[in-house]
Amino acid sequence: MKLLHRDKAVRVRRFGGEGTGGQSFFDYDWKAGETYRFLVTAKPDGAARTAYSGYFFVPREKGWKHLVTFSTITSGTLLKGYYSFVEDFRRDKVSTTEERRATFGNGWVMPARGHWVALGRARFTADANPVWNIDAGAAGGRFFLATGGAVENRTTKLRDTITRGTGTAAAGPPADLPKFE
Repeated sequence: MKLLHRDKAVRVRRFGGEGTGGQSFFDYDWKAGETYRFLVTAKPDGAARTAYSGYFFVPREKGWKHLVTFSTITSGTLLKGYYSFVEDFRRDKVSTTEERRATFGNGWVMPARGHWVALGRARFTADANPVWNIDAGAAGGRFFLATGGAVENRTTKLRDTITRGTGTAAAGPPADLPKFE
């Protein structure tokens, strides 16, 4: 892994365990209930590498911050498959008694050769953790994931496909996305 770009406010280090690679940390005063926007890009970096960049829309600055770009050996493979999850960083057994929930909406993908496409479907999957207080679905035009606490799997069976209303798709992706070379 090569580090090609790091914003001065971002900490970077390597990781291992579930896989290996680079990770970046941007300290931000997150507010529960607020919507945050993220963007990931992938572009060839020579014949055998791919450069992956991460961006965060900073609400108080009303602009995109280019956090980091890593280049890694991939035989030139770009992004394939898109995943979202609700992490349990504490893993202290107490955290499983507390509900964690995230919603995802107005997601878009631009294929290497193409135009922006709204993400209207998702598959509900889980890791090998034997805990069953998980749920996922669509509500209000957004996907949701929930785990922990009193959450019960009432909405979507594991491995089923979820469809959300894409009423926002007619308007197209947000107009203020960063411009790329």
